[in-house]
Amino acid sequence: MTIIVILILCGLVIMSVAIHLSVLRFLIHFVRRMRFFPILGMGISMFAAILGHLFEIWIFSLAIMQMCNDKRFGSFANEVQLTKSDYFYYSSLSYTSLGFGDIAPEGALRALAAVEAITGLVLIAWTASFAFLAMQELWATKSHEPQL
Repeated sequence: MTIIVILILCGLVIMSVAIHLSVLRFLIHFVRRMRFFPILGMGISMFAAILGHLFEIWIFSLAIMQMCNDKRFGSFANEVQLTKSDYFYYSSLSYTSLGFGDIAPEGALRALAAVEAITGLVLIAWTASFAFLAMQELWATKSHEPQL
């Protein structure tokens, strides 16, 4: 069972990183085309990056939901009946490392929550790094204007 959990976790991380890489690669090309409209380009880029994060959270929530269907992977404390939006809510709390603690995992779901938190932390930092570099590139074109 441990091997299955590790394979699921590796698959989720690889899938999330691949999605994030694809989104950021697209946005790099988009930002470069928007160099004459830097504010609009950055606004759209950040919106698209957030959509990418939400999609990654959704993938983790689907995995959590499927793992909860098989009690060997664990469950949530108090055997609460969760809806799809509850799984997404829990996944978003884990991904962002916010973790209110109102829904607590048991069993292998705890490992998934930990891996999701680390993955989310890295991907959010990657997005912040992308935003910094994109703004640096967009605003660099404006720095050639004469200063007052």
